[in-house]
Order: sequence, then C-alpha cells, then structure tokens
Amino acid sequence: YLFRYLPWAMEDGDLTSKLNMGRLSCLIIRDLTLKNVIENGGVLNQACIIRAVNTWSKVLEYADDNLIYLFEA
Repeated sequence: YLFRYLPWAMEDGDLTSKLNMGRLSCLIIRDLTLKNVIENGGVLNQACIIRAVNTWSKVLEYADDNLIYLFEA
C-alpha cells in the first residue's frame, strides 16, 4: 500500500483520501484476521495475519467487483 497508492497522493494532492484508504485497509485486515482466528480454533498466529493481508491485497489488486463482493460477504 505504501509504495503503490500513497505516492499517488503526491501527484494528485489528495493525501486525505489515501490516508483514509489506509485506515480502512487496517480495519478490514483486522476483521479478516479475526475471521481467520475463529476458523483456526481461536488461536491467533502469524499465518492468520498473513492470510488476511494476502486476501485484502488480492481484493485491492482486482478492483471494484472484488471490493463489492467482499463488502457483501
């Protein structure tokens, strides 16, 4: 996120939107991690976090349709 989206703020001057997207991403990764913990029998480990980040990264990579699907799910 930092290397891909935040530099766009320097080009378009819209730092607020980029920071809000970063905050939203942190919240979504937190929620996805909690889902993974539940599926892992209530045990938090690094794999739960990595899976959450990987899922969110794929969603961002493949754009609007995936975001809509994730929010509906």
